[in-house]
Amino acid sequence: PLRKMEAVYLLEPSEESVELALQDFRMDPERRKRRIVPMYAAAHLVFLSGVPEALVKRIGESEMGSVLRSFKELNLEFLVHE
Repeated sequence: PLRKMEAVYLLEPSEESVELALQDFRMDPERRKRRIVPMYAAAHLVFLSGVPEALVKRIGESEMGSVLRSFKELNLEFLVHE
């Protein structure tokens, strides 16, 4: 963890990718009233395409919502050919 640095997440707008990013800022379930120290000081979310309203709401209501510094939708969907 780099607790003094801000994290930039490049994400697909899916439940799975958002959930993994939110885990870095999650409250400790063992000590519900006390926060664990987040992995980063703040978050910048960059999505490769439009984000469904339900995911935007989920992010805003999460622990990450209080340290979210930017939220961008780039509309850069692409397919990787291997």
